[in-house]
Amino acid sequence: MQDEHDIMVHGVPNVQNANEILREELDKYKQKFVPIKWLRMGPNRDFHKTNYAFLRYQDSSIHQEATDFLNKVGIPKPKSGSRLTHARPRSITIDRRSQ
Repeated sequence: MQDEHDIMVHGVPNVQNANEILREELDKYKQKFVPIKWLRMGPNRDFHKTNYAFLRYQDSSIHQEATDFLNKVGIPKPKSGSRLTHARPRSITIDRRSQ
């Protein structure tokens, strides 16, 4: 069985709809990468300002390319009116744990 590695997104603002908002931001680049297999947020921790997420594309061989690209452009990009303007993820890494 091939090991699949997830992409870990650090520093996601801990807001109510963070999963949906992060998915919308990632979907902006769906033409560049294969479809997302799943996106999972860490447990809701009301006492923290940030959270984390794990992301897996359907073809995990593109994870390094996606990681490099997403670190370069930053997700989500801060913009006026965005519910995620208080912070953007600090870094995106590949989680090397076997699934």
